[in-house]
Amino acid sequence: MASSTKAPGILPSYGKAALAALPVAGKLPFLPGGGGPLPSKELTLSGVSLPPQVIKQLRTLTEDRGGPDMPLLLPHFLAFPLHMQGMTDGAFPYPAMGTVHLDNLVERHKIVSSAEPLDIGVRFLGPFPHKKGATYQIETTAAAGGEVIWRELSTMLRIGAKAGKDAAEQPALAVCTADEAPESATVAEWSAAADLGRQWAGASGDRNPIHLNNLTAKAFGFPRAIAHGMWTAARIASELQADLPEAVSLAVSFQKPVLLPAKIALRSWPEGDSTDLLVTSAAGDRIHARGRVTPL
Repeated sequence: MASSTKAPGILPSYGKAALAALPVAGKLPFLPGGGGPLPSKELTLSGVSLPPQVIKQLRTLTEDRGGPDMPLLLPHFLAFPLHMQGMTDGAFPYPAMGTVHLDNLVERHKIVSSAEPLDIGVRFLGPFPHKKGATYQIETTAAAGGEVIWRELSTMLRIGAKAGKDAAEQPALAVCTADEAPESATVAEWSAAADLGRQWAGASGDRNPIHLNNLTAKAFGFPRAIAHGMWTAARIASELQADLPEAVSLAVSFQKPVLLPAKIALRSWPEGDSTDLLVTSAAGDRIHARGRVTPL
C-alpha cells in the first residue's frame, strides 16, 4: 500500500465514530459496525515526527524530565490517527465508540531522538474470543532508517461481539499477577487533576468522550470522567525511564478506571529479570493497572 507522509485528520474520524454509534449505523456502507472480517490492509505513514510543542506537552503531563531521547510510548501518538482511520473505515466490523482498551504491550529495540523521522505501520489482528465478547489487536510498528525499532500491540474489546467458532485464542499478556505489592516495593505517588482527560486529549488526539468531562462520561456509564489508559502507561514509563535498558518491553493491563481527580500510586519491585508493577489508589485498595517491565 502506498505510504503517506501526512497523518489523516482526526476530527473526520471522530465524526464517523459518533455517527457509527447510532442504531442504524451498521446498515450504512460508509460507516463501521456492519460485521465481517477485520481489514487486512496495512495503514502507513512515512518520515513523520511529532511537533516539539506536542512532545513537550506529553512530557509535562507525564512529568517526564528526560533529555532528547524519544519517550518510550511516543510512536503510539504518531500512529493514533491511523488507528482511528482504520477503526472508522466503512469496512471495519465494529464501531469505535464503546470499544474497551484492555491492555498494551510496547517493545523498544533501539533508542532514537525525539526528532527522528519514523515510518509507521498499523495492522489489525483477530478477532479473538473473549468471555465478554471478542477482542482484536492493533499492531503498530515504527522504523528508523529502514530498521524496525519499536512495536506495540493494543488489545481492544467489543462487548457482545462474536469472534467466530474457528477463531484462535489470543495469547495472554504477561503482567504482574499479585494483588498486593511486597513491603519492599518502591512507591511513587501521583496526582491526576480533574481536567487531565481534556489536557491529554489535546496532546494525544484521543478525544473519547469518557475522558473529557463528567457529563459525557456519564453517558457511557461512568460516574465521572476517567483518565486515559495511555496516560497511565506513559506515566509508568516516565517514572521508570532512568532504569530502563535500551531494549525493553512494557506490558500494561488496565483494570479499574482512574476516576478524575485522583491520587494514585505506582508500586514496583523486582521479579526475576523483570520488574512487576501495580498502579493503585493512594490507599492501595483499588488496582487501576497491572504491569511488567522486561529487558529484551
